[in-house]
Amino acid sequence: YTSRMNNVFDHENIIQIRDGKVRMEDRGSGVYTLYDAKAHKLYTVDTKEEHYIQSTPETIRLRTQELVMLQEQFKRQLQDQLASLPLEHRALAEKRLAQAEQMLKTALPKFELEHTDQQEQVNGIPCVVLRFKIGSQLIQELCRANETVIEPDDLKSLANLYQFLDELAQEVAKIQQLPPPSQPVALIYNAGLALRLTTLAQHSTSELTQLSQEPLSEKIFTIPSHYKTFDPMKTASQLP
Repeated sequence: YTSRMNNVFDHENIIQIRDGKVRMEDRGSGVYTLYDAKAHKLYTVDTKEEHYIQSTPETIRLRTQELVMLQEQFKRQLQDQLASLPLEHRALAEKRLAQAEQMLKTALPKFELEHTDQQEQVNGIPCVVLRFKIGSQLIQELCRANETVIEPDDLKSLANLYQFLDELAQEVAKIQQLPPPSQPVALIYNAGLALRLTTLAQHSTSELTQLSQEPLSEKIFTIPSHYKTFDPMKTASQLP
C-alpha cells in the first residue's frame, strides 16, 4: 500500500502488512514504524542510528509522567525568571502564560462523520466519499474503498494500528490533564481502506498510488538484533 502526500513536504508513504504486523515508512527517510498486534507494541526504528524506541501503553504512561515532571520544572524556572521582571511586564507575561494553558485545556469541538452517496475512483479503484465536519465547516474529505480491496486480515491489522495510536494519544492526554483528541484516527480506516484523504486547512492530499499483493519477507518485519533500545526521555532529561 503506497500513498503520496502532495503538500509542501511531498513525501511517499509505504505500508506493508504481514501476519498482524504493519510496517510504515516514508520513502528515503531511514526511519520506519513497526506495529505488532500480537505483542501490542509499536516500534520506531532509526536505520541510520541503528536504534529503536519501543512504545506500549505502559511505556507511554511512564514517559508522559516524566514529561509532566520536566514541564513542571521548566515552569518553576520560568516563574523564577519572571519574578525578576518589572511588575508591569511580569503581569503581562503571566497573563499570556495563563491564556496559553487555558487554550491547551479547552476541549476541541467533536468531528462529525458525514456519509455521502458520491462515488469516485482513485487509481482505478472505486471509493465512496465521506466528510469530517465541525458543525457546518468541512475539515477533511475521505474517499474510502470497501473491505474487499485488500485481505480482511490486512485491513484489520491496519485498523488495529490506528486504534492503538488512538489509545496512546488518549493516555497521554489523560496524564497531562488535557482533553482527548477530537478525531480518533481509527475512524479513517474503519470499514474500508482510505484511498484519498484531503485536509482542507493544510491544503494537503494523501492519495493511493500503488496497491499490490505479493509475498513479503519476515526479515523486514524484524528489528535487527544489533540495534539498541533508545530512551527519548533519558535524553530529554539530560538537556540543560
